[in-house]
Amino acid sequence: MFGFGNKIGTVLKLSEPMNTLAWKPIIRLSSSTTEEVLAVENQQFEIEFKANYDAYSKRLQTYENNSTKAYALLGERCNKARKNKIKVRSDQITLGF
Repeated sequence: MFGFGNKIGTVLKLSEPMNTLAWKPIIRLSSSTTEEVLAVENQQFEIEFKANYDAYSKRLQTYENNSTKAYALLGERCNKARKNKIKVRSDQITLGF
């Protein structure tokens, strides 16, 4: 049901969101001194960055979608009294009720 389910489990257990910025790729730049090599390496790094950024975007979207699904699933299983207790607890993560 959930891709990256272990990440969602960790978020729920720790009651704090995942640091998704750690997943974000960083573009590299060539340090070559020759112009031909510099241009080729920078082009290669740009292609790799685009592929990595696409994968990052997909992973981030999956994480956000699955977080919503997980909270909704938990919310459906809670009775009204439990939901009210959760709403009252301001120091804990709310389940979107």
